[in-house]
Amino acid sequence: MGKRKRALSKSKTKSTPDSKRRKRNNDNSPAIIDKNVKLSNADMLVGTSKNAVKLAHNLVQIFSKNKNNREAPLMKKYVRGKFDFFGLKAPIRKTLAKECMNTKLSSPGEIRDLASILWSEPERELQYFVVDYLIKHFKYFGDEKAEFEPNVNFVKHLLTTKSWWDTVDALSSNILGRLVQTHPLMGKPVLEDWINDDNMWLRRAAILHQIKYKEKTDEEMLFRFCCARAQEQEFFIQKAIGWALRSYAWTNGAAVKKFLLKNKQNFSKLSYQEAAKHLSGM
Repeated sequence: MGKRKRALSKSKTKSTPDSKRRKRNNDNSPAIIDKNVKLSNADMLVGTSKNAVKLAHNLVQIFSKNKNNREAPLMKKYVRGKFDFFGLKAPIRKTLAKECMNTKLSSPGEIRDLASILWSEPERELQYFVVDYLIKHFKYFGDEKAEFEPNVNFVKHLLTTKSWWDTVDALSSNILGRLVQTHPLMGKPVLEDWINDDNMWLRRAAILHQIKYKEKTDEEMLFRFCCARAQEQEFFIQKAIGWALRSYAWTNGAAVKKFLLKNKQNFSKLSYQEAAKHLSGM
């Protein structure tokens, strides 16, 4: 009789794989790894850092094992079908990626290798991880003067590959902006070129790169860049102008107000309204 009770007790507490996965998606339990999942671009990894490959492989395995087939198509629809998804919302994604996020690589080159691998994978959450990883490890990635040129060229690659506002805006304000702020003598000339580049996303990045500078904003550059693109019909440029000016207005509202009144006839209705949203008397 005692053995039967113990057997029944065990059967009641046994969890299915699906129930375990649901539990992981709602707590801080360690993520599970599917060792059968491989990187889709494995044939392109010759010469790439082994540490970067290992870290990328582990992350893809974790995300793949925890894929949410119900959320994935909804998330794909949100970005107009441009990218595939694992279906992992931000809180779940960040919990699952915590161990990988905290793993330090040995050089800026290894970080670029990791980012390159994950950027070439189809699922968008892997690109989000890259942005978050660069932000977390920026000091090690972006502080060295000797690494500025390879870093800014790499950021350019990320901005112009699989481009959409989600990654472009995050890279512009958190990575490009910090690179230029850390190395202004090398960084500002790059943006003087980008503001006139044929690639719309680079123009948007040039406008938005100071979005977090506050009192350290180069006001002359901001206003000049906005004027340079004021006549554009592209929605993402008009929106960027308004957003950049509105953000700076929290720091120097009087200067933005004066600039807008002087140049109102040059800006689109969208840019002007976005910029003046929180300014009184506009």
